[in-house]
Amino acid sequence: GRSNFAGSVLNRAFNVRKALNEYVHGVFLAQGETFSFGNLFRSSISSSNGWKMAMGIFDGSRLEATPGGGICQSSTTIYRAALLAGLPVLTHFHHSMYIKFYAMHGEGLDATYYPGSKDLKFLNDTGSPILIQAYDDAEEAIVEIYGTPDGRSVSLEGPYRASNAPENV
Repeated sequence: GRSNFAGSVLNRAFNVRKALNEYVHGVFLAQGETFSFGNLFRSSISSSNGWKMAMGIFDGSRLEATPGGGICQSSTTIYRAALLAGLPVLTHFHHSMYIKFYAMHGEGLDATYYPGSKDLKFLNDTGSPILIQAYDDAEEAIVEIYGTPDGRSVSLEGPYRASNAPENV
């Protein structure tokens, strides 16, 4: 999974990198285990834990500076990796506002996170353990999922809008 955060303010970019490198990288999922983005954060997301203030969405339409603003870029990138790996997504929520950073590499393929109410969850149904590797490459967030191939394949189509949606969608 990939997402681009070019043009992010420094604090947002810091939070994206912190989430990827300190919380996502190296996650091991046993067979049959459910991944929860929210469970990665063993401590609260606060300034005292090293998170920077950056914009977050509140009440569906209000932007407000908050510690950890921008970590949804990490959940979005994990979501994209899970989709491309063919893993069943159990829970995910789109953002209530359009986020320009998510257009590249998968417009419409985003996953927001808000502690206690909105989480990204997927199931490791592969029959083998999987390992999640995450890192940033300048202004790209990258998440790779490694496991034993089981023959599944994935095809994504779209994005579709009213003007270009096939009749069967």
